[in-house]
Amino acid sequence: MKKGSVVFILILFLCTSFRGMVIEPPDDKGSLEYIGKEFFAGYVTTTKDTRIIRIPINSNFERNNLLPYIVSKPGEGIRIGVEGIYSFKDKKTQVVYRYAILPHVTNVSAVMLLELDWGFFIKEEYVPFKIFYSKMGYGMSSESTYFAGRYEVYFNKIHNIIVALGNINDYQERKGPFSKGQEYSYLKLINISDVRYLDGKGGSNLGIVRGSGVCSMSTLLSETLFYTVKKNGGNISELYIERWVHTKPYVHGPFSSDPYESDATVLALDDKNLRDLRWIQPVNGYLDIDIKVKPNGLQEWGNLGDKSPYDMVVTLSFSDDPDVIKDNINALSEAWEVLYPVQGSKREKPDNIYFYEKNLPEGWRKIINTIYP
Repeated sequence: MKKGSVVFILILFLCTSFRGMVIEPPDDKGSLEYIGKEFFAGYVTTTKDTRIIRIPINSNFERNNLLPYIVSKPGEGIRIGVEGIYSFKDKKTQVVYRYAILPHVTNVSAVMLLELDWGFFIKEEYVPFKIFYSKMGYGMSSESTYFAGRYEVYFNKIHNIIVALGNINDYQERKGPFSKGQEYSYLKLINISDVRYLDGKGGSNLGIVRGSGVCSMSTLLSETLFYTVKKNGGNISELYIERWVHTKPYVHGPFSSDPYESDATVLALDDKNLRDLRWIQPVNGYLDIDIKVKPNGLQEWGNLGDKSPYDMVVTLSFSDDPDVIKDNINALSEAWEVLYPVQGSKREKPDNIYFYEKNLPEGWRKIINTIYP
């Protein structure tokens, strides 16, 4: 039997043995070697098994070892922009692990890594065996993603985000896609009078206020527009008619735009829009809204801005497919039902894993230290 045939049979045996398993990086970082980085720019659509590693950093983009590394599953069907593919091989098992950086993220002081796949080299060609995405697109991505964890979001913010995005989707269902060259107002699109304040535990309606979390989506939409212009070779100076920056802008990762270039706060009082996000639409298309709300292990709500038993992920992008309107409705409805569960509904189990520097598995340590020293 030829040597190549033996290798192929061995690889096939390994694949069969590993089928259905989630393969973790080895505990011994000495057995894990860095193969190299492959240039890549595009997006992936997540599956239920997609995992994201969150590496905490400080305001200077240096590693912050006082905060935990979080390994979490954002949920199925989220489209996320990715850049660069980093490959590692376990010298003992020959398993190859591949990761990508999430460049366009907001609301997190972290470097975000997405687990792409694992597989083997067969005749010097990489063959993925377990893939953690359902789709992959190539080219500069315009998707921007908002991440909020257990101490970064609160009840009325999730409520208002769903309402605001729902109103934008209602608009494009009635009026059709966004039109290139037309002026739009964020506060008009979200129908600011629908945005309400609810207490930290989701109790009584305390009346109409202007804001309470919708700035997070004005910033995310602004970033999406920013990257859409960049992708299409446009001029950023021709994008905004009105944009106000928060006193303390939403944090971004080190691979995202400068917050002052795309941050967008809004303010409305007494039926007057005092600070709005207004822009000239750079492309024709429907706003594609990917949103997931998932439990994270906490059992109750804290005070406003304190803690949340749910994590939230939102990605915005533009698409020429009219079917995204139905997809948006389904995604927003699902998020709403998680926030307001019907009696007897089954609550999804949390799947986040928290590691601190002292108990970070050696395999993860090697990967993290290589990609972001």
